[in-house]
Amino acid sequence: GFVQVNTGLGMALYEHVLAEIGKVQGLKIVDAYCGPGILGKAMARMGGAVTGIDIDAPASSAKGGEGSSGFRQVVGRVEDELVKLLPADAVLLNPPRKGLDPSIPAALERDPVKKILYVSCDPATLARDLQRLSGAYGVARVRSFDLFPQTGHIETVVTLTEHADQRP
Repeated sequence: GFVQVNTGLGMALYEHVLAEIGKVQGLKIVDAYCGPGILGKAMARMGGAVTGIDIDAPASSAKGGEGSSGFRQVVGRVEDELVKLLPADAVLLNPPRKGLDPSIPAALERDPVKKILYVSCDPATLARDLQRLSGAYGVARVRSFDLFPQTGHIETVVTLTEHADQRP
């Protein structure tokens, strides 16, 4: 399963995501592209009811930190599984470099959540996906992490919030 190789800055990125998600006690959260579930399990330990989705069965069965009774994993494609888990209070998206399948922004627009945290390793696919999400969500905050100094690679965490006029 995938984990950040720059462990020091990788931990800073994880801590930032957990700070951005905020209070999760009692919230239903989806951790899409969760790998071994490091962040999802941390959110479950904070009191959230978290479901992780990953297509990689070995990654999904990896420990990735201490388990939690509030965390469960689903092995499958995010495109297929996310719609089954909505509505939710928050969604963590951490896709591979190719970004999101077009069906994911469409599903999140049909069944909006209050907060999305998008962790991206590719500025081009991030820009494309933010455009696709812009009908229902606005960018609240952006923070980048240079996990690979002196290269063109950068990790970016974007906090998106639902537009106030989207809910009935």
